[in-house]
Amino acid sequence: MTLKGLFFELLRCGLWNAESGLKLKTLQSSSYKKLMWISESQTVAGLIADCLMNGNLVLDKKDVMDVYGKHRKIESQNLLVNKELADFCKLFEHENIRFVIVKGQTVGALYPHSTSRMPGDIDVYVHPEDMEQMLVILEKEWSVSILRDELSKHAEGVVHNGVDFEIHRRLTDIYRKKGFDYWENLYRQSFHSCKYVDINEVQVPVLEPTLNVLYVFVHMFYHLVLLGVGLRQFCDMAVILHSCKSDIRSTELAGHLYALGLYDAFCAVGHVLVDVLGMPEDDFPFAFQPKHRKYTKSILEDVLKRGNFGKYNRKYNRAGWMHSLETGMVTLQHCFRYFPLASKELSWVIPKQMIYSVRLKISS
Repeated sequence: MTLKGLFFELLRCGLWNAESGLKLKTLQSSSYKKLMWISESQTVAGLIADCLMNGNLVLDKKDVMDVYGKHRKIESQNLLVNKELADFCKLFEHENIRFVIVKGQTVGALYPHSTSRMPGDIDVYVHPEDMEQMLVILEKEWSVSILRDELSKHAEGVVHNGVDFEIHRRLTDIYRKKGFDYWENLYRQSFHSCKYVDINEVQVPVLEPTLNVLYVFVHMFYHLVLLGVGLRQFCDMAVILHSCKSDIRSTELAGHLYALGLYDAFCAVGHVLVDVLGMPEDDFPFAFQPKHRKYTKSILEDVLKRGNFGKYNRKYNRAGWMHSLETGMVTLQHCFRYFPLASKELSWVIPKQMIYSVRLKISS
């Protein structure tokens, strides 16, 4: 078995809490280091570490200590982020502020072992009319200085006990005007249908399952197109589809995807979830077509090459014109590659990104 094959075998085991089909054998230290580098670049190191600790592979003694340390670190980070998330929600439980928590820990709660999902920041979607009130309370209670930027979809500078919070006035940037209006209207209404996830004995408001899987997909697909995205985002989507299968309204979801011009893109990503990550095919809400499966290889190549949010295999890593030019070229390549999957939307990405970049340069 190749190293890549081993990586995906372990990832599927961690994702579905399944027994590995691997026979007992020794994993050489050099292979272990390469395996963990891949898992960290894809932000799934917790899942891989989980399987290595409980699987049939024999590791070198120093690698056993290393994987144990990584697992404990990810677990500790999750416990910290969960605490901060619970404290945040308690801070606003008596305030008349409409908000939901998206992605992150609320999706992690659906994993077989929630503390094995690598945590990130905490994303809060707040109704635009309530955003300033929320920011004022945070500045007062947490003694933070928050940057309000009307060009950005979220405020910056909310950090508490080392945990970053992104307070969103809008969830994502849909580039086509008709799609943007549809999206904004749809999610402005989401506060009336939110559900709750128990984290640290606190009821955390989240999007209802149909809108939740739609958002996780759109967030992931735009990162894939613009520069790159890690496998953690694909795992999140697979876990939501699997855990919330009976609660996702497929007809309604299809209507949203067609309105946004993203139905084919959703199905192409679905093939990656089934063919690569091992999600049961009947968890997927739609019927597959041959044209969707042919993109699996391209998507996987881009994901493995670029890694988490496109941070890897870059020629220019420092911010500047060359970095921006390289980013633009990668985005252009991805737009051409995935254009048949989302032609209505992707035709607007390049011009809108250019305008946005110029506005940022002028305002800075």
